[in-house]
Formats: sequence, C-alpha cells, structure tokens
Amino acid sequence: MEQKKRQIPLWIQADEAVLGRLCQDHKKRSSLSESLKKCWTGYRGELQLDYHLSFLPKREYILLPSARLVVGDKVCQIDSLVITPNVLIIIESKNFGGELEYDQNLNRLVRRYQNQEISYSDPIMQAKRQRILLQRWLHENKFKPCPIDFLVSLGDATTLITTNGPKDIFRKIAYVEQIPERIQGIRLSHKETNLSPYFMQKLSEQLQKAHTPPDYDPLQYHGVESKDLITGVRCPSCSKFPMERIKQAWFCSHCCAHDPDAHRQAIQEYLLIHRKITNKQCREFLGVHSINKCTRWLQELELPSVGAGRHRVYYRDTGRGIYL
Repeated sequence: MEQKKRQIPLWIQADEAVLGRLCQDHKKRSSLSESLKKCWTGYRGELQLDYHLSFLPKREYILLPSARLVVGDKVCQIDSLVITPNVLIIIESKNFGGELEYDQNLNRLVRRYQNQEISYSDPIMQAKRQRILLQRWLHENKFKPCPIDFLVSLGDATTLITTNGPKDIFRKIAYVEQIPERIQGIRLSHKETNLSPYFMQKLSEQLQKAHTPPDYDPLQYHGVESKDLITGVRCPSCSKFPMERIKQAWFCSHCCAHDPDAHRQAIQEYLLIHRKITNKQCREFLGVHSINKCTRWLQELELPSVGAGRHRVYYRDTGRGIYL
C-alpha cells in the first residue's frame, strides 16, 4: 500500500518566510534562526525514519507520517504511525547529537552536548499519552479496539544513550536503522489479526481527513511585529529586495534577472505569515498599484476565498506551501 509522503511542517515554512524578510540586524533574527535550526534537525530525523520505514513490505504495512488529531480538548501529535493488521505502532522521533541520559527517576531525557546540559520531556511518556489519545480517537470514530504499541527512534547513530535504571527501557528506544526490525518484532508478538486490508486503508484515510494543522502565528510566537518585515518581491536569483514590475515581468536592479512570476512566492510568503490576504494588502505588499493585476495573480493561485469584489479575502491553502 502506498506510503503518504511527509510534508515540511507549516511552522517551519512560516518561520522561513519571516526570517527571509527580517533585516540582518533585527533583534529577533538570531533566536528565530536558532529555533529554525532545531526544527530542521527534527524534520531531517523524521525523514531518516521515513527512509528506513520504506523497507517494510508495502502490502503488509501502511505508513502515516505526522498525524495531528484533536481529541476533545487535547491534541494528539504523532510523528509517525505504522498501521499493521495486528497492531498500531506509534513512533516518536528524536534527532539529538551528543550524549543522552534517560533519567527514570525524574522521567526526563537529559542531553549533554558542547559543554551544555539540557533536559527534555520524556519521549516514552509522550508516546504513552499519544497512545491514550489515539485509543480515545478510535473509540469516538467507531473503530473497534485495536492493540497500540510504540517506539522511540533516535536519528543520530553517533548519539550515546545511557540510563540510571533498568535496561529493559531500551526495548522501546532504538536507533533509526533498527526501527523496522523492532516493528516486525512487535507485530510478531501480536498474533491476532485485528484489521483487514480494507479497514487498514479506511483507518488511514480517516486519520488523514482528521489531520488538523496547528493554527500557527509566527509573528506572535516569536514576538516580531508586522511592520518589521521587508515588503516587496524578492529576486529568485540573488535573493535581494525589491524587484520592480516592468511591463510583463519583474526586474531586479541588483543582478538584472527577469521573472514574470516572482510575485507568486511573495504572495505565498505573506499567506504563510498572515494566513489571509486581500487585494489591497497584496498591492501594498508587492508594491504595485493595479487592482486587476493583483486580482488575476491571486486567482491564478487557486486559493480558498470568501466574499466578492473588493471584499474578497483569500486564505492560505494548508495543503500546499512554497517549500514543498
């Protein structure tokens, strides 16, 4: 069965859009850049996991990356879910370098790296909470009870991990290349067939429909004001601002590049940051005066919209992004 492809998380796309429009000496640029570095590291760990999971027999497994489910007043954020006929397996992905200690007394994961010691939430406790929420979601959506297990994947093979308690905790923690073998072992321990191929596919489809992207505001999250963002169309060749619209194309005075569609990325960046846009906001952001041109450009992007005429509001399409 075909594996659903993982997309770059919305918050990474939105943060990249903000960072690209901050001047070099902005007070928030350094912290935003560091936050993005950590997010990209986590995402690359998830991609590594996807690669190793792709070796599982596709006829027997459905691999579902990044399921975010709203269950009552709680959110169930699953890095990867493996659907098998016997058991569902939640995989919590971690991609840390350095040395890790799993503190079983305090239920924390302690990382020692570059003379720093940082404490993180217990990934096993996280996976257990996700299991409870997924069980509740299955019940609310009329699926019959099904065994749910979990694993924690470590993306960096150079990471050393120790613990101050019983070593059997490592039955649930493994390096990413070991995960497929662990999954097959878990499946063998559950002899009963609980899901037919039809219900495996139905469950996968229902989970994808229920996936709810976060309502993320990058400006509010990072404490950046909208007025601090550089407006205009960025040159796709030299990345400098602003390009000028001359006749049927955008012209860059820095590198002399021409591009008829450079406005597309600028509009997408605006939507990643602000979530919605009007014709007036589009004109102000791009630095153009023509209402008709902006109307045409917005319509060409086939964005969800409400209203009509000058009251029409266009919304970010959560199924797409400029970096996908």
